[in-house]
Amino acid sequence: MPYCEGCGSEIEEGAAFCSQCGRPVKASDMIYRRSRTPMWNIGSILAILFGGLLILVSLGLLVGGGAIIWLQTTFSDSDGFLMSREVRLQSDSYAMVIQDVNIGIDVDVPAEIWAPKPGDLVTVKLVGGTNDPSKELFIGIARDTDASEYLKNVKYDRVLFDPSWDDETWEISPGPRGGIRFSVSRLTHPGVAPSQAPDSMWFWEASATGSGPQTILWEPTAGSFWVVVMNADGSENVEMHMRLGAKIPILRIIGGGLLAGGFIILGIGGFIVYYGVFRPWRERTRVSRALTTTQMIVIIAIVVVAISGIYYFTQRARGYSYRVPEQTNDGWETASLANVGMDEAPIVEMMNGLSRQNEDHIHSIVIIKDGMLVFEEYFSGEDLDLTEGLNFSHKDFDSDTLHCQASASKSVTSILLGIAIDQGLVSGVEEKMFSFYPEHSDLEDTGKGEITLQHMLSMSSGIPWDESYAYTDPRNNLNQQFYSEDPIRYLLEQPVVAPPGTTFMYNSGTTNVLGDIVRVSSGQTLTEFADQHLFTLLGITSYDWVGFPLAPHIAVASSTLYLRPRDMAKIGQLYLQGGEWNGDRIISQEWIVESTSETIRIPPSENPIPGLINGYGYQWWRGTFSNGDIETYFAAGWGGQFIYVLPELDMVITLTGGHFEGDYQGFYSLINDHILSTVE
Repeated sequence: MPYCEGCGSEIEEGAAFCSQCGRPVKASDMIYRRSRTPMWNIGSILAILFGGLLILVSLGLLVGGGAIIWLQTTFSDSDGFLMSREVRLQSDSYAMVIQDVNIGIDVDVPAEIWAPKPGDLVTVKLVGGTNDPSKELFIGIARDTDASEYLKNVKYDRVLFDPSWDDETWEISPGPRGGIRFSVSRLTHPGVAPSQAPDSMWFWEASATGSGPQTILWEPTAGSFWVVVMNADGSENVEMHMRLGAKIPILRIIGGGLLAGGFIILGIGGFIVYYGVFRPWRERTRVSRALTTTQMIVIIAIVVVAISGIYYFTQRARGYSYRVPEQTNDGWETASLANVGMDEAPIVEMMNGLSRQNEDHIHSIVIIKDGMLVFEEYFSGEDLDLTEGLNFSHKDFDSDTLHCQASASKSVTSILLGIAIDQGLVSGVEEKMFSFYPEHSDLEDTGKGEITLQHMLSMSSGIPWDESYAYTDPRNNLNQQFYSEDPIRYLLEQPVVAPPGTTFMYNSGTTNVLGDIVRVSSGQTLTEFADQHLFTLLGITSYDWVGFPLAPHIAVASSTLYLRPRDMAKIGQLYLQGGEWNGDRIISQEWIVESTSETIRIPPSENPIPGLINGYGYQWWRGTFSNGDIETYFAAGWGGQFIYVLPELDMVITLTGGHFEGDYQGFYSLINDHILSTVE
C-alpha cells in the first residue's frame, strides 16, 4: 500500500491527491512502509560485508598517511631532512670506506605525466667533521667503479655496520644516550698511501673538504656507490663524527594522498553501511526510503567497477607505454613498430627493465626499420665533457642533446677518408703514411716506411698503443698525444713492434693521423670537410668536433665528435642505403663494401664484446648476434656509443651510454635478447 510523502497517510491506488492533506501525488513521491521488513536480508548482508571492508581499508590508509606526515613533521630538521644520531669512527689507515651503498630508483610513471629530476625523489645529507683542528677532513661519494680504481693500491678500512651487543674492534654509540651499539668489523684492504690527494680526483658525485663541520648534499641516481672518508692531504689516521639524513619530497605528497584516499573510501563505506543496514533498521516502523536489495547490489556493482577501473589504469600507468617517435623536420619519417612488422611486447619488457635498474647507464636507444624512425627513448646520465680536459657532466638527454661519440668517431673518420678517396684527393688505401708528411721524413725508417693507410684503417700498423690506464693518467698514450704540441709527430715517433698488416693493435693515434691526412689532402680542417661533404648533405645541423688543445686546427678524429642520436642513425642508414641519401650519392658503394668487410681477425685479448665481435674492417667492427645469427657491422665508443647496421633486417640501432667501467655485455643483451626478438 503506498503512503503520502507529506503526512504518511495511506493513498488509494491511482489517487491524484492525498485525502488527508491534499498534497498532489506523483509516482516518484509514493513510498512504502517497511514495517515487516526484517533487519537482515541479502542487501543488508552485502552492505555490511562490502562497506565494512572499505572502512577497514580506509583505516589502513589513514593510519599510513598520518604516520608519514607525523614522521616528516616530527623528526625532520629545519631543512626537512630526517637525520640519524651522530656516530664516531676512527682508523689508522689512509681512508675509511662505506661500500655497497646501492641506490635503486624505480619510477613507473609515464614521462608525460612526471619526469623526475635528481633531487625530486630523494636528497641525501651527510654532516661530518673531525675533532682534530690541525687536520682537514675530506668526505666524498663516488660510484663504486671509480672509487675502487682510485683506492685499489691504498690501505683503507671497510666499515661494516652490524647491530650488536658485543664489543668488537670498534664501538660506535649512536648518541649521548647510547642505545644499540654497532660493532664495526675491521676489514683492512692492504696497500700504501694514495698517490693523489682525494680532492684532486674528478669522479666524486658529491664531496666536501675542511677542518670544521662539513655538509654534503647529494642527489643520487641509480647505481652502487662508496662513501670515502680521508684526511684531505691523504695522510693516515682518519677520525670523524658523522650524521646521515635524507629528504624525500614525495613522501609528503604520498602521505596527503593516502589521507585523502582514506577519507573518500571511509565515506563510501559508511554510506553503504548506513543506507544498507542501519537506516532501514532504525526506520522500519516509519515511512522510509530504505534501499532495496536490488538497489544495494547495483550500488556495490558500481563501486566495484569504479575501483577496478582505477586499479587497471593505475597498473597501466606503472608500466612503459610505447609511443611513436615525434615527427620533426630533421629528415626522418616516423612510423609505429606495428607499421614495420615489429612486436611491441619485447620493447615494453626492455623498457620496464631499464626503468627499474639501468645498470649499464644507457642514455638513449634509437631504432630505424625499413628507413623509418620507429623507436626512441632517452634517459639521464653522465656524458664526457672535453671542453677543458677530460671531465663529466650530468645531462637530461633528449632528441636534441649532443652526445660524445668517443671511439665511434673513428667510423665517421673512415667515411670522410673514403669520400676523399672518391674525390681523388687521396689516391687510395695503398698510399704510404709518410707520403703525406715530408716534413717528418727524419722519423721514417724501414718498418714505419711500409705503413699504408690500409694498415692504419685496420688497426694493423704494428705501432703499439696503450689506453689501459685512465684517460687522465699521463701514462695513457692518448693522453700524451692529446696534450702534445705536435700530435702528428707524436704518433710518427712511436716504434713499430710488428710487421704492418699482421697483428691487430687497437690504436687511436693512427686514426688521428688519418683524420689529419684528410685535412692535408683537402686543404680544409676535418670539421669543415665533414660539414661540406657529409653532415650538411645528411641534414645534420648540430654537432661538434673537439680539436687538440695545443693544436686546435687538428680534430681528435678518434674520439671527440659529438652528435645527436637521431643523426648517429643517419650515419648507419647512409651505409645501409649504399651511400645514397635522398637520391644523392655521398660516398661510393665500393668504399662501403670495402670498409665494412673483414680485413683482420680480432684476437681474444683485444675483443671488447666476446660472443659478438669476430672481425674488423676499416674502423668498423664486425660481428654476429646469436639471436637469429644476424650479422652486423658497427661503430663503437667508450661508455656505450654504438651505431649498429643490420642489412638482413634493413635496420639501424644506435645506443649512447655512460658505462665507463666494465664490459658491454649488457648493451649486447639489450639488442640480442629484446630488440631482435621484435622481428620474425
